Amino acid sequence: MIRILVVLLFGLFVFACTQEKTPEPVPQNSVKTAQVQTLNLLSDPIELQRFEWTPQVLIAWRSFADSKPTLLLLSNDPLLQPVPEALRAEVAEKLKEADLDLLAECGSMRRADPLLLRDMTLDAALRAGYFARVVWAIPQLEGGAQVDAKALGLQLSDAGLATPDEAASLHQVGPLVEGRLRDTPFTVGSLSALQTLNGPVVVHIDPSYYEKLYRNEIRTPLLPLVKTSLEQLKALQFKSLGLSYADANLDMRFALDGRYLGDFLAMMIADPQKLGEELPEIWKGQAEILYLKNFMQKEKIAQITKQMVTTEPNSAWVRFTLFRAAQESDEGETALQALAEAVRLDPVYALEYENLAEQAYDKGRPDAALQMLQLATETFPDNPLIRLKIAQLSSELGDRKTALHLVAQLQRLPWSPVYYPEMPDYLKGFAAHLEGKKPAVSP
Repeated sequence: MIRILVVLLFGLFVFACTQEKTPEPVPQNSVKTAQVQTLNLLSDPIELQRFEWTPQVLIAWRSFADSKPTLLLLSNDPLLQPVPEALRAEVAEKLKEADLDLLAECGSMRRADPLLLRDMTLDAALRAGYFARVVWAIPQLEGGAQVDAKALGLQLSDAGLATPDEAASLHQVGPLVEGRLRDTPFTVGSLSALQTLNGPVVVHIDPSYYEKLYRNEIRTPLLPLVKTSLEQLKALQFKSLGLSYADANLDMRFALDGRYLGDFLAMMIADPQKLGEELPEIWKGQAEILYLKNFMQKEKIAQITKQMVTTEPNSAWVRFTLFRAAQESDEGETALQALAEAVRLDPVYALEYENLAEQAYDKGRPDAALQMLQLATETFPDNPLIRLKIAQLSSELGDRKTALHLVAQLQRLPWSPVYYPEMPDYLKGFAAHLEGKKPAVSP
């Protein structure tokens, strides 16, 4: 029964995963709205503008719009999925006055009625006229083949990210591709192929950039990989208005295991001299853990992790690393204690309870799955899809009263006719099944 939700979501809309009525707690590293000033990127210290949901970066971009900057986007995902036509006017209006919390609601994939999703972020920005030019730096290791204009045009067109005219505008200029998308000059190429950028530049790093480059800790060690990308940015020697990063765990796009990358980037950008120095001890430990995982060195990993917790007891990502090490060593109680500590320090880590619920259900333990979902809902009480999973499991375990109560709550929510057109009918059928009026509806 718990799998019904996943089937339903992908059947309703390809981009909707899980959504929420109200924004979840924002971690302590959340950033303030950007101040308009230019700095030498990775020569001058810069505060990383860090966001939870990718669409929240629109707040920072809006603050720079009067300067008509160039956006340098380091990402494997172009974030160009068109905002649904039925919602464009409302999105445009919201962007004029939205603050971080409002964009967390409008752009959160964890609510019943979102306006725009993660993959639509750049599309929304270009329709709002935030940038004079976009440079999309695609992830490419040294020696990789240059991007091909014709192939790129076909890929963007086939994915619905570019119109036929936009795709046709793309043409080869040496190792780069030039064209116009959303009536904005658009350049595509690897970081190593770029020249110095003129005018003010806004930089956004998306986790998908490193996700694409990373193979394993033997071929492409992750932390050195990140440092290399920052050194490439520094070599471009341009003036930057700001540098942003979205963890995007709440977008349901990236695993919690990589959440520490935001901390690593923030450290390097705040003190660029560290690019030429050895890693601090805590990061040496993390790099060693990543390496040892290739050789199943569970005991050694556990030892290093415990040392890291002693050194940084208030680091949420270190606590989560301890959770993962204990989990892989089949130390269930220790793992759950470590996860609870990580959640206390950073509530976003409560997403892991949903993963544990799936694992428990797959092992034939719906009761344990329900317990994990109840822990998740303590942190995310307004997440309607966690409540739907709890209703499904409660029904499966014979607790129809609880299931009916939850379904009644869910039926009162304003489910988006764009993203969840079938949800009201599904809930109606589910309620009828619980009342014994008809068989359960399979979405």
